[in-house]
Amino acid sequence: MRILLFTCLAGLTLIACAPPAHIRAMEEASVSRGDWPEILPLQDLLNAGNDTAGTQISAQEQGARLASRVNGLKSRARRLQGPVIDEARRARLLAALSRENG
Repeated sequence: MRILLFTCLAGLTLIACAPPAHIRAMEEASVSRGDWPEILPLQDLLNAGNDTAGTQISAQEQGARLASRVNGLKSRARRLQGPVIDEARRARLLAALSRENG
């Protein structure tokens, strides 16, 4: 009895997870109509992500860029640790909340 119940539950679960027929039909139609993507050479893809356009960056320049980025992130972290709203606005918000919550 338990095996039959578990089998039915597993079957219903699989049916519930399957997409409806009209969605499957749309997916199949859109896939069959589309053109195959153009295959690019690997070197073109690697160069596309390179912001220096093929020129080499020295270790000192990389270190300077990294140090600049670290300093910017530390500065942002310090700003985010401070209060978000000033004391006057905080007092007004707390007063409004106390009035609403009575």
